[in-house]
Amino acid sequence: MFAQLDLNKDGKLQYDEVLKGYTEYYSKDNAKATVDRIFELVDADHSKEIDFSEFVTATANRKLLLKDEKLKQAFNYFDKDKSGAIGMDEIKQILGGD
Repeated sequence: MFAQLDLNKDGKLQYDEVLKGYTEYYSKDNAKATVDRIFELVDADHSKEIDFSEFVTATANRKLLLKDEKLKQAFNYFDKDKSGAIGMDEIKQILGGD
């Protein structure tokens, strides 16, 4: 995937290269939002380029990020009053207690 996005073959992914790749699959607005988020998360040195080591690190950490997102979703499901904590009343409600 890295090689496919690296259109100028310089070993780095520039924003425009990644955006071009994503616009093949998403609308322009969705592609831009996705690429903005990718660069926010992956461009560790803020060089406005993603080098191969940043790409590999992000790919390796993807599973961890997905697990974190699932945990947040589960927590939010149980945090019925959206207080940022799961209280005894919420636990009783979840477990079917009175």
